[in-house]
Amino acid sequence: MCCHLAAGIFLSGCSTASSIESAKIPEYTVLENAGGWLAYAARKTAKDQYEIFVYDFDTRQSTQLTDNGFADISPNWSADGQKIVYASNVNGIYQIFTMNADGSNQVQLISSKTDDTQPAWQPSLYAASRVSFQNNGNGDFDIYIYGLADKTSRSITSADSQETQAAWSPDGRRIAFVSNNDGDFDIYTMDEEGRETTKLTQNADYDSSPAWSPNGEKIAFISKRGSDQHFQLFTMNADGSQETQITQSDFTITSPVWSPNGKIIAFISESSQGSLILAIDLETRKTYQVTGGFYDYAGLSWVGKPNPASVN
Repeated sequence: MCCHLAAGIFLSGCSTASSIESAKIPEYTVLENAGGWLAYAARKTAKDQYEIFVYDFDTRQSTQLTDNGFADISPNWSADGQKIVYASNVNGIYQIFTMNADGSNQVQLISSKTDDTQPAWQPSLYAASRVSFQNNGNGDFDIYIYGLADKTSRSITSADSQETQAAWSPDGRRIAFVSNNDGDFDIYTMDEEGRETTKLTQNADYDSSPAWSPNGEKIAFISKRGSDQHFQLFTMNADGSQETQITQSDFTITSPVWSPNGKIIAFISESSQGSLILAIDLETRKTYQVTGGFYDYAGLSWVGKPNPASVN
């Protein structure tokens, strides 16, 4: 499929051929009463392009939002659930677009001469006024910030290494990201201006896909440790302490995202028989199925629905 781990373009949810296993996919109970909407990119067959869908946990139905014949990947919700930012190669290279939650008003946000991928809204502290993304125009990947008010982009990383997969803390003040600045891919955090960098993981293999818990106290990520041939799901405290392995799967796991209440983590599970979006209850460690039926997936984002009482 489509993942490029070593290069730093991790199109969340894709996997390399070596990670696809032939073991039989187990049957899972369907996740119920989880709440909110899950945005994801998927393609139905190997010949199809990725399109963006939204799964409603209340109705247990998915709605297709894009259908343009080009790859649309890496959807990310605004904190209020009103908009989705995503990457699309409709113009021949990946560029950043936004659309309304129902798929309407698809607008190109950022235009570059090289691929822009992995967009993410800065959360509610700044009312979604800025978007982070990654670009490799300088010869390696760096993380950029785009301001919706002034419509300008600027790099907040500039090391001679790969800096990718920016993930905002819930208060919008910190960014978790992946870098190989020390020779292998580890997870770091920095402030919103690219300063105060802290290395969180010390793994000689590969740590990837950081995702903050809704309260900002923990970070979920995936890692391949020791002799394990599969990427597994881990969590750690926001300061890097208390690493905990959550899964012991026979399949490769990618793209962890937290439920709005912080009790569940959804992720993509890849096998030669197809991909599934699964979810694990962090208290019981029981695994559930969210949805399946696609050839593979390219990114997840989970947001809660607005409280009707708070909507004027």
